[in-house]
Amino acid sequence: FTKRPPPPPDFENERAELKAAIQNLTDSLAEVKILFKTEWKDLLDPFAPMDYSLRRNVEKILWDNSQNLHLALRWTETLKAADYVRKYIPLDLHFDPAALRWSALEMAGDGLHLEFGVADGHWLRFMAEQKPERSFFGFDSFDGLPGAWSLWPKGHYNRDSQLPEVPPNVQLIKGLFQDTLEPFLESNRENISFIHLDCDLYDASLFVLEKVYSRLVDGAVIVLDDYLTQPGWEDDQFKAFQEFVTKHKIRYEYLGYTRIMPCTAVIVRLWK
Repeated sequence: FTKRPPPPPDFENERAELKAAIQNLTDSLAEVKILFKTEWKDLLDPFAPMDYSLRRNVEKILWDNSQNLHLALRWTETLKAADYVRKYIPLDLHFDPAALRWSALEMAGDGLHLEFGVADGHWLRFMAEQKPERSFFGFDSFDGLPGAWSLWPKGHYNRDSQLPEVPPNVQLIKGLFQDTLEPFLESNRENISFIHLDCDLYDASLFVLEKVYSRLVDGAVIVLDDYLTQPGWEDDQFKAFQEFVTKHKIRYEYLGYTRIMPCTAVIVRLWK
C-alpha cells in the first residue's frame, strides 16, 4: 500500500468556509494591531503611548481571552494532541478536512462503505458525491448525542428525527447503533472496506468497532473524525480505538491527519 494517494483536488468551497471561521477568531486583535500600527510586544507594553479609550479596548480583549476557560481547555488539549502527532504520525501527511476524506476514499478498496454519526449529512454527502459509483450507508438516531461529549451536552446535534438530504447512492439507517447495526450486518453480508467514524463518544465508538471487527477486510480504511484535540479527546474516540486495536492485536498505520481544528481527524489502515 502507498502512504499517499494522488494529490487531492482543490476543494475551494471547503477551504473558504474554514478560512472564514478562523478569521472570526482573529479579526479583533488584527484590527487592534492595524489601529496602533505597532508590534504585538508593544501592544502588551503598559507604558507604550496609547489613547486611554483605545487602551481600555485592548485590555478588554486581552482580559476576555484570558478568562475564557473553554479557550484554555482547547489550547491545553491541542498541545497534547500536537505532541502525539509529532511522536506517532508522519508530519508531512497533513490534509485539509475535505482532502482527508477524498484521500481516504481513494485508499479504500471494494466493500461496504459505512458512516456512523451522520448529523446534518455534510461529510456523507461530500463523500458520496466524490464516489457516485459506490454505495454508502449512514447510521444515526438523528436525535442528538445520547450523552454529554466534550463541551457539548446530551442532545447536541438534535435534528428532531428529521433526515438530511443525501445523494441517491446513500441509504440512511435511523436509530441507535445498538438497535440497527447488527440487523444491518445480518442482511448485508459483504465485508467492510471503509468506515467514517463520527460518533464522538467512547461507548458508541467502541460498540461500532467491536461489532464490525469480524467483517473488516485486511487493509480496511477508517476515518476517525474526532480522534484528537477536542477537550477530553483521550477518553473518547481515541481511547476506544486504542483499546480495540490492543484487544484484537490489530496492526494499524496512520495515513493522514487534518491540520485544522477544532477536531483533528485521522486516517488509519488496519491489518488483522
